[in-house]
Amino acid sequence: MKKLVAQYIRAIEHPDWDNLSISDKSEMMKIAIANGITTLPEIRKTYNEFAKGGRMNASKGYSPSDSIKKKIANWEGSSMRTNRSFEDEARDFNRVIPSEVRDRLTQQQKDALYSYGYNVGMGRLKERVVPILTAYTEGKASKEDVQRAMWASRDNELRGLTTRRNAEREMFGGNYRTKFTGTGKLGIHVDPSEYTIPTNYFNNFNAGIVLPQMQMPNGMDTDPETLYKTPTIDETLFEKPAEPMEEITYNPQEDRMEGIRRLGNVLGMMGDDSVNKSLGILDYVGRIYS
Repeated sequence: MKKLVAQYIRAIEHPDWDNLSISDKSEMMKIAIANGITTLPEIRKTYNEFAKGGRMNASKGYSPSDSIKKKIANWEGSSMRTNRSFEDEARDFNRVIPSEVRDRLTQQQKDALYSYGYNVGMGRLKERVVPILTAYTEGKASKEDVQRAMWASRDNELRGLTTRRNAEREMFGGNYRTKFTGTGKLGIHVDPSEYTIPTNYFNNFNAGIVLPQMQMPNGMDTDPETLYKTPTIDETLFEKPAEPMEEITYNPQEDRMEGIRRLGNVLGMMGDDSVNKSLGILDYVGRIYS
């Protein structure tokens, strides 16, 4: 706005386009392009009208109505505290939609587009909607075409977004609506009515399709029941053979001799090693016990 005021002062000093310097013309062209005026004849004409005391169409621009402000505040809820102001968004709205397009729309249609741009961003409004909107104002597209262009990711996943999109579309006019499904993919606009499969689609689906036959080696049984039969495992191969138990026979003589050996060990611990040193005594005692 400050640039427009400064340019207006220059316009008083230079009453027509031809008397502007190259730098002034360049500055004026930047301002005009930023406000949607893109051809040199139109820029020259608009400037000359401005220099004569008229006002640039883009300087008036669009202002959101009180009713759409209330609706947006209701839709946005608590996030309005951190959102951009309505005025800032209106300036971007006027920047992305050329004045010759805006002038052919009703206030309600502009409110609908403004609400959509406020929600998804004016950059996406320009990218998705403005080309179709321009064609609509030229009679080359329908209202429904514009409505279809007013989409955003998850529109049909979240019920609140579905309600808002359809309200905006209804304000613009036309019969297109998004259906709430809750199953749409992120980032992709999905409308079930656009993906309806005809009832006879699969009738001749396999017609003319011949699958190649697998060639089996000579001599191999090609019967599926035997070719893929589960092998039988002999569980006995994994059984550990039982070890035979040694039969224990009681020997009284061996029992007595073990007692004598223990006696020798006890006496040896007490310092008397006579039993272990004298094999004759051990044999003698052994014969006594036997």
